[in-house]
Amino acid sequence: FGDDRTLDTHIKLLRKNLGDYAKYIITLRGVGYRFEKVSA
Repeated sequence: FGDDRTLDTHIKLLRKNLGDYAKYIITLRGVGYRFEKVSA
């Protein structure tokens, strides 16, 4: 019923397509992902 790494694959592709904006996707090990505002 699908691969356990499906979400990881989609996040990887999303980061690739976002280019410089990929830095806003933060990995929370053992938890998941979140979008984070980066201070300027």
